[in-house]
Amino acid sequence: MLRAFFRLILYISLFLAMAAVAAVVTNHLLISSHDTVVVPDMEGKDLVSAMRILTGLGLDAKLTGMENSQTVPRNQVLLQDPAPGKSVKKGRSVLLTLSAGPRSLLMPDLSGTDVRAAKIRVEESGLPEPRVSWIYTANTPRDQVISQMPLAGQKTTVDEQPALLISLGPSPAGIKMPDLAGLSPDTAAMELERAGLAAGTVRTVSEPTQPEDTILEQKPPAGFRVYKGALVELAVNRPAPETASAGQYAAPQTIVRLTLPAALLKSRIKLHVSGLEPVTTIFSDYIEPGTTVWLIVPRKAKGFRLEKDGKPVFPTAYKSRFEVGSETAELLGY
Repeated sequence: MLRAFFRLILYISLFLAMAAVAAVVTNHLLISSHDTVVVPDMEGKDLVSAMRILTGLGLDAKLTGMENSQTVPRNQVLLQDPAPGKSVKKGRSVLLTLSAGPRSLLMPDLSGTDVRAAKIRVEESGLPEPRVSWIYTANTPRDQVISQMPLAGQKTTVDEQPALLISLGPSPAGIKMPDLAGLSPDTAAMELERAGLAAGTVRTVSEPTQPEDTILEQKPPAGFRVYKGALVELAVNRPAPETASAGQYAAPQTIVRLTLPAALLKSRIKLHVSGLEPVTTIFSDYIEPGTTVWLIVPRKAKGFRLEKDGKPVFPTAYKSRFEVGSETAELLGY
């Protein structure tokens, strides 16, 4: 009996001891769970908002400094430590780094600089390629910088594209547009060449009351101020074209402009036409390199063949523009 009593007392003591240990552990876990928080994501928040949130969770916000950022606006949280989602005890410090915004750069002084050198200096400064505009001016040599934005010495960022205004040099001399009305196409072409102009698009109109094969319209109009090298649109009065028979190379009276490339020697240019005689050579001459030649195919000719140094430049196919080697020829009207 006595042994059984002592055994009962032992069991009761062990049970009470285990219950006490369990209570202590549970109480510690409950207290620990209340002392632990999950660090929130502060990136992109301003400093005041970040401090309010962290303080409300029992954490201590500390500012460590500022760093440049191309994506996070100035004075917003760029970095934090500990990282978001990490569990920490209350009272733990959270280190915050704010964004100082994009890195500031100084715009170099490009005034009077050649446009190519100016672009290189802009690139070396870490800025994007500048936007370039051009203007005629007699005060600044050609291809030099007239003005710039931002101004020299101003702060800018890598996201801001600079702008440059570049000189084209003095404005070219103006030419008074000659009156071509009533002239034949070949005479009009020579008048344009003499004035430093060139024939552009030549279209056909049909006005029975006006003389055939004469210029009826022109753009720009007579007396208009134009610049050297400008193209002039012409309208030539011709009857409605008849259907060309097979084998013909061109419609009646074609204007051909042939531009020869740069070379050391002259080139022999020939223009043969059919229909006037079995074959008639209406042009044959040695032409200087780089020269533009105007050739007129007579209206009664059934076809033509253009040769350079004995080789055909335009023998058969009818096109408005064609190239053989480095030579370029154009049909300007028909």
